[in-house]
Amino acid sequence: MMSKGRTKCDRWRGQPRHRKHSNWGIIEARASILPPDFQSRRDHLRIASSPLWGEALPSYRLGRFELVGRRELLDAGQPVHIGGRALNLLSVLAEANGRMVTKSELMTMLWQDVTVEENALHVHVAAARKALVDEATRLITIHGRGYRLDAQSVEADVGAAPEQSIAILPFANLSGVAGNDELVSRLSDALVARLVRLDHIRVASSPSSYGGVGLPTDLREVARVLEVTAVLMGSVRASNGRLRVTAQLVDGTTGLYLWAQQFDRELDDRLQAQEELAAEIVSALARRFEAQADSRDATVVVLLTQARALAGRITPVALRRAIDLHERALGIDPGAARAWTGLAGTLMVASQVGAVAADRRADARACAAEAMRLNPNDAAPRAIGAALEAANGRWMAAAHGFESARALAPGEPIALGTEAVQLLAPCGRISAAMARVSQAQRANPGGGNHAVLSAQIAILAGAETTEVEALFDTALLLGVAEERSTTQLVRAEIAQRAGCWPDVANALQYAFRLAPELAPYDPAGLVSEVVDTLSGHVNATSASRRIANFTAAADADDMLWRHGFAAGYLMLWQVQFNALDGAYDVTDRLLAAWRRNGHLASPGLSYLWRAEAAPFRADRRFGRLVSALDLVPYWLAYGPPDGYILSHDELIAV
Repeated sequence: MMSKGRTKCDRWRGQPRHRKHSNWGIIEARASILPPDFQSRRDHLRIASSPLWGEALPSYRLGRFELVGRRELLDAGQPVHIGGRALNLLSVLAEANGRMVTKSELMTMLWQDVTVEENALHVHVAAARKALVDEATRLITIHGRGYRLDAQSVEADVGAAPEQSIAILPFANLSGVAGNDELVSRLSDALVARLVRLDHIRVASSPSSYGGVGLPTDLREVARVLEVTAVLMGSVRASNGRLRVTAQLVDGTTGLYLWAQQFDRELDDRLQAQEELAAEIVSALARRFEAQADSRDATVVVLLTQARALAGRITPVALRRAIDLHERALGIDPGAARAWTGLAGTLMVASQVGAVAADRRADARACAAEAMRLNPNDAAPRAIGAALEAANGRWMAAAHGFESARALAPGEPIALGTEAVQLLAPCGRISAAMARVSQAQRANPGGGNHAVLSAQIAILAGAETTEVEALFDTALLLGVAEERSTTQLVRAEIAQRAGCWPDVANALQYAFRLAPELAPYDPAGLVSEVVDTLSGHVNATSASRRIANFTAAADADDMLWRHGFAAGYLMLWQVQFNALDGAYDVTDRLLAAWRRNGHLASPGLSYLWRAEAAPFRADRRFGRLVSALDLVPYWLAYGPPDGYILSHDELIAV
């Protein structure tokens, strides 16, 4: 419930708007949009992003000091008192391997979504030098440009990554029904059968015959006896036609929980439920191992772990840094399939948000193909390849690729989310897209990216504002990046529904700033006039004309198709201003660009299916558009868009 004295718009005014902030300003801004129990809930969610067990941390020598990963600074083996940002600053500089890191790069990596004054950086540089005392000269200032650190990587202390191995204990039958014992036993067998297919995980033989008298109660002893690094245990409960399985992964060295998750299924078909549950559990387990999936070099493991964390932010700076880390990992171990997969996915997303040149999609395709060659059983590169097919408008090939990925790993969240955004939503199958993203959230409940995608697709589905707000709250709680167009577009939608027009303009302008190629066409001025028109302050004719000019200028420079959200909004705004000719001008230009260069802004097609676009779809030209997009064969094979049926290859609204 809204507190007294606050307006309905205040709740969404916490995002950074490229203003200068003090540290207290940052804290206050974030506090204004997070629920009061945020701290306790965030601590509870940390399990989702905890390090992999057995993971080796990179170490660096700075004279008598040792910098261990991003965790601590040691002086002759004793921890040094140093602030978190100063420690992160030293770590970023150390990981640059002697190269200069610019001030802007440091500020972006240390403060991520917010803008601070340069003197804030100077404060933490001074703190780092103070902690290094007589070794402070190793932190070198490159005047007017940035900093570098004289540090040596402690390669000898890193060694090879430990082999990952697992033992599966018999699951407990909590149903109280003896007849379910067979189901529990079969589930364990199905888990073993699927886990042994993963090349990077060793599965211990059945532990049930240990010593002929059962297993020790201490799981660390179980792991020692069976010579594994982790133990999987769990329980099964069947009630009222539903099956609930709880799986828990325990570190064999410390006895601490590494991961736990519940899985639910209808019990109509026991065999199918058992196989689906086994596939989903194994998929979740595989993600816990994947950073160490196929490289025995611990430095590669660390690089891939860092790259994945950065790529998950989906901001231009983070994506470019993730590409660099993936390429460094491949320079060390060219046979690391996960590095090829990670590079493929990062290049695909980076090319779509303008972080790298669009022609790097070809590189993404080549990387995905190499990953599949190295590990044919991995679902992720197949999903990436399918998404690239969709980005080229090859819907049937994309559908087959996603089907192949789901067959290998039904619960792989990245594959599920990618299918929703790149294929299902652009083709109008919004309910199916929502189901995929919901499944991805269940498989990875700590993932903020899937939460914000759920909010975005809920908007496409015409969901109630309270539902969209709840999904967006979850995304913010899970740390979704503000510096991401999807985040700002959802924020703008919520503000528009509340009638908070200044906040709508701020969020949309922020989103367009994240598409720097569009800057020459004055997107800020365009957004201001559009928002004034939507709020009833300006005549629609002038705004429609400005959209048409923006569209033509961007298209002339071959920029229109590079950002799907921008093209989608240009079309939607024209529809809202009753300028259907202008709306079809946008889509005609997208089609021409597709024929010209083979690239289609497929996520932008999702806007065709919004409720506000109903007049656009009712126009006779819509049939020619979907025919030109070659959507009908896909619909015939997989079903028409929500709210339509196909009759003689034509869409009919129902």
